[in-house]
Amino acid sequence: MAGDQDSEDRQRGGAEASSSERARHWAAFYQELISYEERILESMRELSAGMSAGEKEAIKKTNLEPLEELIDDFRRRLELWRHRIEAEEASEAQQQES
Repeated sequence: MAGDQDSEDRQRGGAEASSSERARHWAAFYQELISYEERILESMRELSAGMSAGEKEAIKKTNLEPLEELIDDFRRRLELWRHRIEAEEASEAQQQES
């Protein structure tokens, strides 16, 4: 996952923004992405409600489960960025106290 963060840092502009700003950017990005994907997931569940048992199972295996796994991955990334924010804030607070 650290590689994901490094890649995302390069996409954001690397050293142009502070580490804290990058972490906040990516935390907000993943929060919005999770919200978006959860809305899609809920719509898919609603649309599949009227389907037959076989169709529901196919939708579950080919659409719902992969999307749920993707959302879980996004949540893990969000948590990593939130931890980075906490670490940066703690570091900044220590620097201000010095």
